[in-house]
Parts: sequence; C-alpha cells; structure tokens
Amino acid sequence: MTLDEGARRYVSEHFFRRGAVGREEAVLPEGRVGASFSLLRPPARGCRPVVDEVSLTAGQLCVDEVDPGHARGRLLGQPFAARYAKGTLEELELGPARFTRWAGAVTPGPSPFDQGFPLEGDGALGLAPAVAGARVVEVEGGAGGPGGDCLERAQAYVAAHPGSTVELGLVAHDGRAWPHAWVRTRGGGRVDPSAAVPFEAYLALEHAGERYVELLSGARRAVRR
Repeated sequence: MTLDEGARRYVSEHFFRRGAVGREEAVLPEGRVGASFSLLRPPARGCRPVVDEVSLTAGQLCVDEVDPGHARGRLLGQPFAARYAKGTLEELELGPARFTRWAGAVTPGPSPFDQGFPLEGDGALGLAPAVAGARVVEVEGGAGGPGGDCLERAQAYVAAHPGSTVELGLVAHDGRAWPHAWVRTRGGGRVDPSAAVPFEAYLALEHAGERYVELLSGARRAVRR
C-alpha cells in the first residue's frame, strides 16, 4: 500500500502454499468441474460447464484459441489468457488479475482482513462511492458454534441443501465492517450458518472480491447512512 499525493495505491501478491496434507472434496453439480481446475492443463477449444468453487455458481469455460503453449477465451464471464510449459499452467491472466506459478518457498503474511474495515456514520449499511450490485439484505441466524470459518460453514450448508448458494458481502459488527459469507436458500431467504444470532446488518455484494480490494485501497469506504 502506497500513498501518493493523497491517493492510495494497492498492489498485492498472493501465494498458495502447501500446508498439512489432507483430503477435501468439493460437492459440485453432476457433470461440472471446478473453475480453478479447468485451466491447469491446456483445454480443448469450445465451451463446457464449470462451477465457481467459492460461491458454487455455475458458468462456462469457453476457449477460443489454443495451442500447446497458450489458451485464450472466457472463464465465468471474464476474459483469460493462459500460458503453459510442458503441459502445465505457468501463468494466468483472468480479468484484471494475474497469477504466476511459484516454485520457491513462501512465508505467509497476516490476512489483510483480520481487522475489518472502518465503518462511518449511522443508518443503512452501504459503500461510498455507491456501487451497483450492493444491497442490504435480511439474514436469519443459523446454528453458530464451532466448525470452521464463515465461508466453510456456508459451503457446507449449500452442499447439504441443494438449490441454495453462497452469498458474499459485508456485515456490520462492533463498529466495523467485515467480509463475510452466508447463504441464499432455494426459497429466496437467507441464513448465516456461522452465526447463532445475526449480525447488526448485512450487505450483499456482486464481485465481492473487487469490492474488498477497493476497501483496502481506500477507493471505497464502508458507511452507514
């Protein structure tokens, strides 16, 4: 994070490293593959169904150009360009993000979301400047208690209740705004499996990852008005 003439600029490098060995299987709709796995090897030309492993939203991988070293197309609606070496993904540009294979050891740093975001004012939870796809929603409390973080609890609920989906956004709690995940049920209601008692307010966000980065960089603020 840098400050230049009053403007903040956020640049991040994300690393995925191996931790304790375990076995996990995502419960995906029949015939679908996870979006994260769909480009690990050079894909065939054409379109096929994939699923976002976080939200379990169904979409398409459409490959327009492919050769042994490169592939281009769209993944879940975003343009991508992939580079391969010996049949293995080396670099992926997906929308505004760029991912590079890293062979060295990586020491993880602290999560940038551990302290939440400052929350200004009183009233309805929102973002400033306002953004399309942000809406206050009513959410019921779930079982609460131990059993993983909010995203893990939401994904487990979705796996056990077909037709429901994970919803991402912000919650207001203790004077701050926090990234959070809950569930939109098949009937259109909402439940928070990780909270026995609902938080003060819930704000559902489209493209939540982009909104979180904007909050970190100062491009947007969490407000109540």
